[in-house]
Amino acid sequence: MRTIISGRIAAIAIAVVGLASTSARADVLRWVCPGPGRTHYAVLVDDAKLDHVTVEEFHAGSTAPVRRFELSGGVGAHAAVYEDEHLSFSHDRRKARLSVRPKGKPRNCGKPHEID
Repeated sequence: MRTIISGRIAAIAIAVVGLASTSARADVLRWVCPGPGRTHYAVLVDDAKLDHVTVEEFHAGSTAPVRRFELSGGVGAHAAVYEDEHLSFSHDRRKARLSVRPKGKPRNCGKPHEID
């Protein structure tokens, strides 16, 4: 199992990463990011399709995602705009960063964290 070392959260950040692990398929990396209030995000990266990332938003007590975001882009950098939010995710197999912010206002999901 892979883990991400948790760290400090920027003052206006949505919180970052508690842990990452591989899912049932060994080629899928999964990060879990605490969000604002009782929200958290699951980030799934399929090593076979490095140009595609799925971000799922969960509310406390829910087992099914409330919203699902499909991010596309080049290897290691992904972005999308949904309604009035901008999501971006980047990773290089050692560091990961998720940013969820309203359009026009910076609000990052913490600083990059390293995978063991």
